[in-house]
Order: sequence, then C-alpha cells, then structure tokens
Amino acid sequence: MPKGFWISLGLSALVLVGLHVEWRLHRSALRRIPIRIHVNGTRGKSSVTRLIAAMLRAHGIPTVAKTTGTTSRLILPDGSECPIPRDGPPNIKELITTMRRAAALGARAVVFECMAVSPDLQGVAERRIVRPTITVVPTRDWTTPTSRAARRRRSPARSP
Repeated sequence: MPKGFWISLGLSALVLVGLHVEWRLHRSALRRIPIRIHVNGTRGKSSVTRLIAAMLRAHGIPTVAKTTGTTSRLILPDGSECPIPRDGPPNIKELITTMRRAAALGARAVVFECMAVSPDLQGVAERRIVRPTITVVPTRDWTTPTSRAARRRRSPARSP
C-alpha cells in the first residue's frame, strides 16, 4: 500500500478517537448537571434565560446560564457575568465547552439560550448537545408593558 494511504488512515483514526473522547467528556458533564433548561424562540430568550437562572440561584441551586443576545455572556453561579470569547462567528460548539465549564464550576443547573438559527442546528443543540430536562419557548417579549392601559395606548383609537 502507498505511504499516503497509511498516513490518511492514521490521521482519520486520530480524529475519530479525538471526537470520541470529546463526546465522552460531554456526556460526563451532562450526567453531573441534573437540571438542564434550553430556552428557544424568537423574542425574549435572553431575558427569560436570566430570569430562570436568577430564580434557581435564589432557591440555592448553583446555576450557570449562557445568553447569546447582543454579546454572548456566561452568568456564573454567584451571579457575576463574563463574556464568552470567540475566534469567529457563533458556533454551537460553544454549548459543549460551556456545559463542561458549568460542570467544573459545580453547577447543578444550566440555563442556555438557543443560539442556533437554522431548524436543523436547533434540533442538534436540543437533542444532542443540551439534552434539556425542560425546554422553554417564550411566546412574547417580556420586556414590554402588558397592562391593559399600555395595550390601549399602543392600539389605534376606537370610536365609542
């Protein structure tokens, strides 16, 4: 057999072993975090993610949250925040590294905002990476006023 074949075979085997090790480490992180909440939808994901994480922390559950809004942020168990560094455009691989980091921080719960845009990637994030115990889909923007008076101010005037 030509030398190139063996080099290609060896490199392919190394890649497969590396992927297998990464997947096992991810599965181990998932087992250490019993509460996994995935927030998906079109409006209000960051706000809902922050609210759920704050409620869990208020009940004494060490929680790590990840928002993707304007800037990607990691909210640590003590409530402090830090930016998530990126080497390019957003990538759902961030979910894997963030899950591992949450497990290392001793989190018992994670609340992740869905960062995938395409439905196929949303499915991968939901079923393969986060494997949520709860999925939340906000149906409205929670930052807007909801009172009856506020709705009347926004709607066109009606005649009596």
